[in-house]
Amino acid sequence: MERNLEQIANFYETDKRKSDHNYTEFYHQYFDKIKDEKLVVAEIGILRHPARPYEGASLLLWRDYFINSEIHGIDIVDHTHMADERLNIHIADQGERIQLDNVFNKIGLADIIIEDGSHFMHHQQISLACLFKHLKSGGIFVIEDLHTSHPKHPFQPSEFRLSDNDTRTLDMLYEFIETGKMESMFMTPEECKYLEDNIASCNMHKGNESEICFLIKK
Repeated sequence: MERNLEQIANFYETDKRKSDHNYTEFYHQYFDKIKDEKLVVAEIGILRHPARPYEGASLLLWRDYFINSEIHGIDIVDHTHMADERLNIHIADQGERIQLDNVFNKIGLADIIIEDGSHFMHHQQISLACLFKHLKSGGIFVIEDLHTSHPKHPFQPSEFRLSDNDTRTLDMLYEFIETGKMESMFMTPEECKYLEDNIASCNMHKGNESEICFLIKK
């Protein structure tokens, strides 16, 4: 029986589905041809929403979609009770490079890393800077919910920033697409250079409410 990404997303009521962010349309483009392979898939951010029936709905989506893969969820909150034979749960602060490195030193090189954590600018950028080296060649790094770079009502303009001077993740990525240069106040020069040298393509897509970015590693 064909595994339909949108049907699974609807079953678990994850906001990746078409009726919410509509990220499944873009995930299908990148993932459908590799969904049966033995992959290492990791996602930062495990949602427990009082209005949603399933804790960690995105992780359950990936577990049921990538049936031959090992799935890893990372969050600062303890969700280890969710773990099963293919679903692994790790506790880490995505703003702390040492904690992220420790998790991925255990996981090994990943085929897919999805950043869907706090949506703060520094967290998005530190996660990209730290974890891109933990991707295999040809691997995919995804950053969701880039609307938080320039949030609209009901969010406050400063809600996802440490200060007004924060590098906006969306602006940083569009600048990289145009110039090939990665510049961020939250990344070291060495991290920026590594990204410039190792990103094969940076592809932006627009969902219902937000941009989502797929970065492919050389």
